[in-house]
Amino acid sequence: MKKRLLILGASGYLGSFLKLYFMNSEYDVVSHSYSSNEDIVFDASNYYDLNSALIKYSPQILINAAGYTDVDGCESNPNQAYLVNAKIVDNIAKSIEANSLDTHFIHISTDHFYDKKEGSFEDEIILQNYYAYSKFLGDIFASRIDSTVLRTNFFGHNPKFKEKGFTGWIFKSLVSQKKINGFDDIYFNPLSLNTLADLINQVIKVKPFGVFNLGSLEGMSKLEFILTFATKLGYSKDLINAIPFNKGDKVQANRPMSMIMNCKKIQNKLNINLPTLSEEIDKVIESYI
Repeated sequence: MKKRLLILGASGYLGSFLKLYFMNSEYDVVSHSYSSNEDIVFDASNYYDLNSALIKYSPQILINAAGYTDVDGCESNPNQAYLVNAKIVDNIAKSIEANSLDTHFIHISTDHFYDKKEGSFEDEIILQNYYAYSKFLGDIFASRIDSTVLRTNFFGHNPKFKEKGFTGWIFKSLVSQKKINGFDDIYFNPLSLNTLADLINQVIKVKPFGVFNLGSLEGMSKLEFILTFATKLGYSKDLINAIPFNKGDKVQANRPMSMIMNCKKIQNKLNINLPTLSEEIDKVIESYI
């Protein structure tokens, strides 16, 4: 019998990709959404509804891909940030514990906690906005039970959201010959959607409990990422402006300048070698040709 895998937030950018990835696999996938046409639809910030669903479906694996990721939106609506990024996680942990469910809980977190150029370890936390506060609270709630918290960032082509995500925005701008501002002082080390899904599949099999950074090696600035992506697709660098973050559009929330994660812990736990960010960009190029 197939193990049941429940994906919370399966209508979003990451959740919908994971749904497609796992659909034709060894797992019996159940997809959830707050408002769209998935297998089950309910407000996961409501404990009664969430608890009822977990009792009914009793998933062996639960991936929480639900999230309020609009950083400025979280700043102007901290209550919504708390409900989506923290309360849902609190409800999951409470339900699993209260019902003694044999569920491996995998919580998708963020790299927004870090701000050290050479790469931050899991305990080097710097919280600079409500998005980060709400996500970090979610990590704390998840850690109350045996769970896997994956702090990550991702990019790539999602068939359901062709113009969403970092590369979707870049590609749309390049095709329309629209000028792009690339921040030369903000650094990160994301993974492609495909690699992230592969690694989540490994996490399901190995079942490591704890908090883990999960990113690519040798991160780069957002400007360097945009230039690399555009060049590999054959577009002119003239479309791309190099600017510091403080010269960009006015924003409400503070941002970390270096979200680069040190990922030695997850590499040792899974016995893997993570790809470089340049290699990850190469993986997604074909999807945009």
